[in-house]
Amino acid sequence: FPTGRWIAQGADFAGYAVPAGAGPAPTQKQAVAFGDSILLVGVDGLSDLTDSSVNVRFHWQALKQPPDDYTVFLHLVGPDGELVDQMDRPPYYATGRWRPGELVLDTYTVALPDRPVSGTYQLLTGFYDDTVTRLPVVRDEVEQPNGLLVLSSFEVP
Repeated sequence: FPTGRWIAQGADFAGYAVPAGAGPAPTQKQAVAFGDSILLVGVDGLSDLTDSSVNVRFHWQALKQPPDDYTVFLHLVGPDGELVDQMDRPPYYATGRWRPGELVLDTYTVALPDRPVSGTYQLLTGFYDDTVTRLPVVRDEVEQPNGLLVLSSFEVP
């Protein structure tokens, strides 16, 4: 992206800003608000289940500068409602530094069980703060229960 510019760089991350409309489009568009400052505009990877993992790339957009540094979670829940695997970590580019309109891409991975139990599995996501309080989630003007967004459900025979 020749019109982009480096905005942050550290030992384990780098931030590169690309003008609106110049970045990659998500394979699955979304419009889900997390609190009043973060919008999920799309995801990639939900249809790319491998034998061992699911890689989800989130396309986040700052509606306004988030007031805090949040942690994102991606949870895989099994048919019994139990957590199978999870990845919880802050985005590579801290949310408290996001600027209004900025688009942030970040990838999370969860492992699929070696011997999965038959039934319906769900991929869930959300944000929480340093007190582990989840941000409210609103999809299609409806607040989602428990600050959880169901990204995908899939069946294992």
